[in-house]
Amino acid sequence: AMVADLVDDIKNISAVLRCMKRLESSHPEVQLRLIGGGRDEQQLKVLATELKILDRTVFFEGRKENRDVYRLLNGADFLVMNSRFETFSLICAEALSCGKPVIATRCGGPEEIITPSTGMLIPVNDDDALLKAIEKMLFTYREYDPAALKSYAAANFGFKKAAGEFDALYRTILRK
Repeated sequence: AMVADLVDDIKNISAVLRCMKRLESSHPEVQLRLIGGGRDEQQLKVLATELKILDRTVFFEGRKENRDVYRLLNGADFLVMNSRFETFSLICAEALSCGKPVIATRCGGPEEIITPSTGMLIPVNDDDALLKAIEKMLFTYREYDPAALKSYAAANFGFKKAAGEFDALYRTILRK
């Protein structure tokens, strides 16, 4: 699955589409569910049509309510996040909270949360690394323990963690 605003210069979705085309012959069972909408949606659909993968290998799900995003994430094997830059990448944390490993770019935020036990980090703008990571994840995603991923997400991004950090911040501010 991929969940993103369909803004290609930031999210680099076109590279994922090209990788899906390259994977199609060796892994005909692979499907990408692209969840989201945005200014480049039609352009990306045209590219998927030109690559002959639209509605065969790549499916545009459109914008979804949060509950539907979580339902689709729960049905996925793993998440791909191929952005050129992110400040945190909430979707990576959400995928982990669903027990799903993540392939993410080293684009500013994911390096803080994606570890070898939660997924794979790849360079930005490296289609070959993206392809290799997806191919590897196709064979290894079952090795990630969903309960451990959920526990990691809860411990690092859950309400208690956030509340504790806000409390510490407010106390520091009040002391000044």
